Amino acid sequence: MENKGSFNHFLTISSDGFIKIKNDSLTYQVQATSRLSFVGCWLDIELATDNINPINKTKSKVLTELFIYKDSLSEQDYARLVSVINSLANK
Repeated sequence: MENKGSFNHFLTISSDGFIKIKNDSLTYQVQATSRLSFVGCWLDIELATDNINPINKTKSKVLTELFIYKDSLSEQDYARLVSVINSLANK
């Protein structure tokens, strides 16, 4: 079995669904509308509120979909991602 790179090499996710993407200074929030599939998961993400300038609204909270293939992550990292998605869906 091939050794997969760590999830943290391109994306870091907290247990409450906040995401930092490598080489991007912004923070994103995984939405409860994210979903799982047998081949991977669709992450519905939007900019976290702390990225939006309340005076001139320079950043908008645009919802974006990001697909992550299951086999692109280690089993442990994918299980952690699934756990976060399930916890958000059950809130």
